[in-house]
Amino acid sequence: MHGNFITFETDSTGYHLTAITEGIRDYFRDYRRSSSYVPLGIPEVYDLKQSHTDVNCAVIGWFWSREPHDYLRARNIPYLNLCESDYPTPLGIQIHFNGEGTAAAEYFIRDIGYRSLGCIGPSGAVGAQRRFREFREAAEMHGLVVDSMIMSGPHHIRPAYCARKYNKKRNRDALLDYLKRIDKPAGIFCGNDHVALGVFHHARFLGISVPDELCILGVGCFEHAADGEVESISVVQLDHRYQGFLAAKAMDEYLTSGRIPAPVRLKPEGILHRQTSIRRATQDSLVSRAVLIMQDDPGLTVESIAQALGVSRQILAMRFRAAYNMSVSRAVDFERFTRAKSLMRNRRYSAEALAGLAGYASRQHMRRSFYRFTRMSPTEYRRRCIDPTGCGSVPNAVHASVV
Repeated sequence: MHGNFITFETDSTGYHLTAITEGIRDYFRDYRRSSSYVPLGIPEVYDLKQSHTDVNCAVIGWFWSREPHDYLRARNIPYLNLCESDYPTPLGIQIHFNGEGTAAAEYFIRDIGYRSLGCIGPSGAVGAQRRFREFREAAEMHGLVVDSMIMSGPHHIRPAYCARKYNKKRNRDALLDYLKRIDKPAGIFCGNDHVALGVFHHARFLGISVPDELCILGVGCFEHAADGEVESISVVQLDHRYQGFLAAKAMDEYLTSGRIPAPVRLKPEGILHRQTSIRRATQDSLVSRAVLIMQDDPGLTVESIAQALGVSRQILAMRFRAAYNMSVSRAVDFERFTRAKSLMRNRRYSAEALAGLAGYASRQHMRRSFYRFTRMSPTEYRRRCIDPTGCGSVPNAVHASVV
């Protein structure tokens, strides 16, 4: 036996690991690759390397704890860790995400119009802490302060190597107190989608309406986000499959040429919007009627909504912003976007028909709206998030940046 062999190994659990594995396999489906993918564990890779001197082995990993790092370093096996960690890899190759926190803050502040913001996540997750820094920095640019809650211990991951202890009851009681005290309506950004689901169930236990009083935003990948259990939780979408594809490409290049690729920062693929908190209760009856009108017919213009209410456009804009901290046109655009998403599930509509039924003036207007809310065109959104056969396919390099 001779040649270059790459395997994927992890010390954690999570649905995103399946997407990463698929991305790695996507890369190696091309028969011209100079390396081969083998589904072996780390000890088996080491045995292979020891028994065959003409074999080069490398590991792509998602390692949350330190033990795999120590094992691989001690045996001089090159590896790439896709999990953000305090333990740097010897090669220095990095293929990580960034910008989720910024996207979440812009969603809450510009799209939903919230002034009360919070973030919740586990203390031991480096990626979650980086997301929260982004979230707080973006909020501060708008003059807002974020109410943070950091949970003790590994809240969302159960790594095989992890020996940390944490108090479930303490976390639960602290979360219940946090949800009671935060000013509502509030937007809560969660370190990952597992935390988001927990926040949703705790809020429901307290009788807090989601998304009317709390708008919850998690982080997930295409496959899981598209088929989410809870329709009132929105999701910052990450393409872990593409991350796996890039990791395989980087390790193949390293084994073949010895060159170390430059670090790559992957951007979020947009936000999967579910129920909108624009529909939350307000004491202003004029604004409530305006929302009902735009929900009934999102094709109406701001001017026609004001005429239907018997007020000037300026009065409507002023009272709408006072109630929701957003413009009427932004709310109308969001309603059109929400209706278009729903209509997409009926595949008999052409793009032109879809735009007209959703209330857009043209197909081009619909395209601009989708890009504003998801950073994807309607066609791309349908392929990734509506059509299950197209979900998670490898995108082009426009979504990544070399740093």
